[in-house]
Amino acid sequence: MKGILLVNTGSPESCERPDVKAFVTEMLSDPLVMTVADWFRPILVKGIIVPLRQFASTAHYSLIWDKKHKCSPLIYHAYKLAGKLEVAAEATVEVAMRYAKPDIESALKRLVERNKHLHEVIVLPLFPQYAESSYKTVVDEVCRVFSLKPYPFRIKIIEPYFNHPAYIKALTQTITPYLEKDFDKLIFSFHS
Repeated sequence: MKGILLVNTGSPESCERPDVKAFVTEMLSDPLVMTVADWFRPILVKGIIVPLRQFASTAHYSLIWDKKHKCSPLIYHAYKLAGKLEVAAEATVEVAMRYAKPDIESALKRLVERNKHLHEVIVLPLFPQYAESSYKTVVDEVCRVFSLKPYPFRIKIIEPYFNHPAYIKALTQTITPYLEKDFDKLIFSFHS
Protein backbone atom coordinates (compact mmCIF):
# COMPACT_ATOMS: atom_id res chain seq x y z
CA MET A 1 0.00 0.00 0.00
CA LYS A 2 1.05 3.57 -0.61
CA GLY A 3 1.09 6.61 1.60
CA ILE A 4 1.58 10.26 0.77
CA LEU A 5 3.58 12.85 2.68
CA LEU A 6 2.78 16.48 1.88
CA VAL A 7 5.65 18.77 2.92
CA ASN A 8 5.72 22.55 3.07
CA THR A 9 8.03 25.16 4.58
CA GLY A 10 6.31 25.53 7.94
CA SER A 11 4.91 28.02 10.35
CA PRO A 12 5.40 29.09 13.94
CA GLU A 13 3.41 27.07 16.47
CA SER A 14 1.63 30.24 17.52
CA CYS A 15 1.70 33.91 16.61
CA GLU A 16 3.38 34.70 19.94
CA ARG A 17 6.85 36.22 19.81
CA PRO A 18 8.81 33.25 21.30
CA ASP A 19 7.32 30.84 18.74
CA VAL A 20 7.83 33.25 15.83
CA LYS A 21 11.41 33.90 16.97
CA ALA A 22 12.15 30.15 17.19
CA PHE A 23 10.63 29.48 13.77
CA VAL A 24 12.45 32.33 12.02
CA THR A 25 15.73 31.35 13.70
CA GLU A 26 15.38 27.72 12.59
CA MET A 27 14.48 28.64 9.02
CA LEU A 28 17.20 31.26 8.57
CA SER A 29 19.79 28.93 10.12
CA ASP A 30 19.35 26.56 7.17
CA PRO A 31 22.35 27.03 4.83
CA LEU A 32 20.04 26.55 1.84
CA VAL A 33 17.92 29.50 2.96
CA MET A 34 20.60 31.85 4.25
CA THR A 35 23.42 31.36 1.77
CA VAL A 36 26.31 32.99 3.55
CA ALA A 37 29.48 31.52 5.02
CA ASP A 38 28.76 28.96 7.75
CA TRP A 39 30.76 30.89 10.34
CA PHE A 40 28.84 34.11 9.57
CA ARG A 41 25.28 32.68 9.46
CA PRO A 42 24.77 32.44 13.27
CA ILE A 43 26.10 35.95 13.74
CA LEU A 44 23.81 37.30 11.05
CA VAL A 45 20.71 35.31 12.08
CA LYS A 46 20.93 35.37 15.88
CA GLY A 47 22.85 38.61 16.26
CA ILE A 48 21.21 40.86 13.69
CA ILE A 49 18.19 39.61 11.73
CA VAL A 50 16.14 37.87 14.43
CA PRO A 51 16.63 40.55 17.11
CA LEU A 52 15.67 43.27 14.63
CA ARG A 53 12.81 41.42 12.86
CA GLN A 54 11.16 39.38 15.63
CA PHE A 55 8.64 42.06 16.57
CA ALA A 56 7.67 42.92 12.99
CA SER A 57 7.45 39.23 12.06
CA THR A 58 5.26 38.56 15.09
CA ALA A 59 2.97 41.42 14.05
CA HIS A 60 2.74 40.01 10.51
CA TYR A 61 1.91 36.50 11.75
CA SER A 62 -0.71 37.97 14.08
CA LEU A 63 -2.42 39.61 11.10
CA ILE A 64 -2.78 36.38 9.14
CA TRP A 65 -3.26 33.96 12.03
CA ASP A 66 -6.43 31.84 11.82
CA LYS A 67 -7.95 32.60 15.19
CA LYS A 68 -11.02 30.46 14.50
CA HIS A 69 -8.92 27.31 14.02
CA LYS A 70 -6.11 28.45 16.34
CA CYS A 71 -3.32 27.82 13.87
CA SER A 72 -1.64 29.35 10.86
CA PRO A 73 -3.56 29.28 7.57
CA LEU A 74 -0.72 27.24 6.05
CA ILE A 75 -1.16 24.45 8.61
CA TYR A 76 -4.96 24.55 8.48
CA HIS A 77 -5.12 24.36 4.69
CA ALA A 78 -2.40 21.69 4.52
CA TYR A 79 -4.56 19.43 6.69
CA LYS A 80 -7.65 20.22 4.61
CA LEU A 81 -5.71 19.31 1.47
CA ALA A 82 -4.47 16.10 3.11
CA GLY A 83 -8.02 15.09 4.01
CA LYS A 84 -9.28 15.64 0.47
CA LEU A 85 -6.28 13.87 -1.06
CA GLU A 86 -6.71 10.92 1.28
CA VAL A 87 -10.24 10.40 -0.04
CA ALA A 88 -9.36 11.02 -3.71
CA ALA A 89 -6.20 8.87 -3.72
CA GLU A 90 -7.51 6.23 -1.29
CA ALA A 91 -4.17 6.43 0.49
CA THR A 92 -2.94 7.40 3.93
CA VAL A 93 -1.85 11.05 3.81
CA GLU A 94 0.12 13.02 6.38
CA VAL A 95 1.39 16.58 6.57
CA ALA A 96 4.89 17.68 7.53
CA MET A 97 6.75 20.96 7.60
CA ARG A 98 10.43 21.54 6.96
CA TYR A 99 10.65 23.85 9.96
CA ALA A 100 8.71 23.58 13.22
CA LYS A 101 5.75 21.23 13.56
CA PRO A 102 4.37 18.94 12.37
CA ASP A 103 7.91 17.74 11.68
CA ILE A 104 8.95 15.17 9.10
CA GLU A 105 9.99 12.45 11.54
CA SER A 106 6.66 12.61 13.41
CA ALA A 107 4.73 12.56 10.13
CA LEU A 108 6.56 9.43 8.95
CA LYS A 109 5.83 7.82 12.31
CA ARG A 110 2.12 8.69 11.99
CA LEU A 111 2.05 7.16 8.50
CA VAL A 112 3.38 3.87 9.88
CA GLU A 113 0.97 3.94 12.82
CA ARG A 114 -2.00 4.61 10.55
CA ASN A 115 -1.07 2.05 7.89
CA LYS A 116 0.96 -0.99 8.92
CA HIS A 117 1.10 -2.23 5.31
CA LEU A 118 2.92 0.68 3.72
CA HIS A 119 5.47 -0.30 1.11
CA GLU A 120 5.95 3.14 -0.46
CA VAL A 121 5.54 6.74 0.68
CA ILE A 122 5.24 9.36 -2.02
CA VAL A 123 6.80 12.61 -0.82
CA LEU A 124 5.20 15.68 -2.39
CA PRO A 125 7.05 18.92 -1.66
CA LEU A 126 4.32 21.53 -2.07
CA PHE A 127 6.42 23.73 -4.34
CA PRO A 128 5.82 23.49 -8.09
CA GLN A 129 9.20 25.03 -8.92
CA TYR A 130 12.73 24.03 -7.91
CA ALA A 131 14.54 26.30 -5.48
CA GLU A 132 17.22 25.34 -3.00
CA SER A 133 15.52 27.36 -0.26
CA SER A 134 12.26 25.41 -0.59
CA TYR A 135 12.22 22.23 -2.68
CA LYS A 136 15.83 21.13 -2.12
CA THR A 137 15.86 21.75 1.62
CA VAL A 138 12.65 19.72 2.01
CA VAL A 139 14.03 16.83 -0.06
CA ASP A 140 17.35 16.90 1.80
CA GLU A 141 15.61 16.85 5.18
CA VAL A 142 13.22 14.04 4.22
CA CYS A 143 16.19 11.97 3.03
CA ARG A 144 18.17 12.77 6.18
CA VAL A 145 15.29 11.74 8.46
CA PHE A 146 14.55 8.65 6.37
CA SER A 147 18.19 7.51 6.65
CA LEU A 148 18.19 7.66 10.47
CA LYS A 149 16.27 4.42 11.04
CA PRO A 150 14.92 1.49 9.10
CA TYR A 151 11.43 2.33 7.85
CA PRO A 152 9.25 -0.46 6.46
CA PHE A 153 8.74 1.39 3.19
CA ARG A 154 10.66 3.10 0.41
CA ILE A 155 10.18 6.75 -0.49
CA LYS A 156 9.51 8.28 -3.87
CA ILE A 157 10.02 12.02 -4.17
CA ILE A 158 7.93 13.95 -6.68
CA GLU A 159 10.04 16.14 -8.95
CA PRO A 160 9.13 19.82 -9.51
CA TYR A 161 5.89 20.00 -11.47
CA PHE A 162 5.70 23.64 -12.59
CA ASN A 163 5.24 22.55 -16.21
CA HIS A 164 3.01 19.49 -15.68
CA PRO A 165 -0.17 19.77 -17.77
CA ALA A 166 -2.43 18.90 -14.81
CA TYR A 167 -0.86 21.66 -12.68
CA ILE A 168 -1.18 24.20 -15.49
CA LYS A 169 -4.81 23.16 -16.02
CA ALA A 170 -5.55 23.59 -12.30
CA LEU A 171 -4.00 27.07 -12.34
CA THR A 172 -5.97 27.96 -15.44
CA GLN A 173 -9.25 26.86 -13.85
CA THR A 174 -8.47 28.80 -10.69
CA ILE A 175 -7.60 32.04 -12.43
CA THR A 176 -10.18 32.03 -15.26
CA PRO A 177 -12.98 33.74 -13.26
CA TYR A 178 -10.65 36.66 -12.52
CA LEU A 179 -9.76 37.17 -16.16
CA GLU A 180 -13.29 38.38 -16.84
CA LYS A 181 -12.67 41.42 -14.64
CA ASP A 182 -11.11 44.62 -15.89
CA PHE A 183 -7.46 44.94 -14.91
CA ASP A 184 -4.29 46.62 -16.12
CA LYS A 185 -1.80 43.91 -15.23
CA LEU A 186 -1.89 40.34 -14.02
CA ILE A 187 1.04 39.46 -11.75
CA PHE A 188 2.00 35.89 -10.86
CA SER A 189 4.08 35.19 -7.77
CA PHE A 190 5.19 31.97 -6.13
CA HIS A 191 5.76 33.69 -2.79
CA SER A 192 3.47 35.52 -0.38
